[in-house]
Amino acid sequence: MPLRINLLPEYVRLERRFKRIAAACVAIFACVALVLFALYYKQGQNLATLQVNLDNIDAVAKQAESVAAEAKAANAASAPKRGAVEFAVAASRTGAERAALLELISRYIYGEAVVNSLDISDGQNVTIHATVRNPDQYARLLNNLRRGSDANGGPLFAGLPAASGVPGFPPPRPGESGAQQNQAGGEGQPGQPTTALSANQPSIIVFPVGVTATAVLKYPVQLPADPANAAPAGAAGGAEVAPGEPPPP
Repeated sequence: MPLRINLLPEYVRLERRFKRIAAACVAIFACVALVLFALYYKQGQNLATLQVNLDNIDAVAKQAESVAAEAKAANAASAPKRGAVEFAVAASRTGAERAALLELISRYIYGEAVVNSLDISDGQNVTIHATVRNPDQYARLLNNLRRGSDANGGPLFAGLPAASGVPGFPPPRPGESGAQQNQAGGEGQPGQPTTALSANQPSIIVFPVGVTATAVLKYPVQLPADPANAAPAGAAGGAEVAPGEPPPP
């Protein structure tokens, strides 16, 4: 078996090892640098893409803000008309209820009275403008209305209706004004004599006379609020209803 004898000095072997180690380090450094460059290039591409997207989105965002401002201005300009339309639609939904209420009120109106107008525009109160021929008809008109009051077991009014009296009848008592004496809730009733009247105190009564009767509804109609802060206008407000005729639509 042959023998191999290494006669080279030790530093030669170390130099060879150093060269191998240096080459390996250079290769590792080159690989790391290549990886870092690839990552840097990729992130640069992503950054460029994000910048382009940001520019595009910024332009769209400015257009959206402009459109939103225009829409806000248009909504502000159309708010009054839109509120009026919504109020009209909401008020129209109460038409059936108000028509039924008008029909019920007409049942308690004296048939011989001529009704000039019947107003329930606020949904809370009833105002009736009518004409009667004499004090007896005035009394019957008021008594018929009071039959619908909850004080008399009626389903229509809360409290007793009030009405203006027949002008000049009955005459005012001493110390009492004619307006106080002619109120429906006064002590004197139309058609009844009063002790304050004497033969030396003539009273002139012109017939027919107008009567205004007012009452509070027992079950009010809930009307929507007017956007213009005006009184809610019901379709039945100011409608002319003749006794015995159906209510207006």
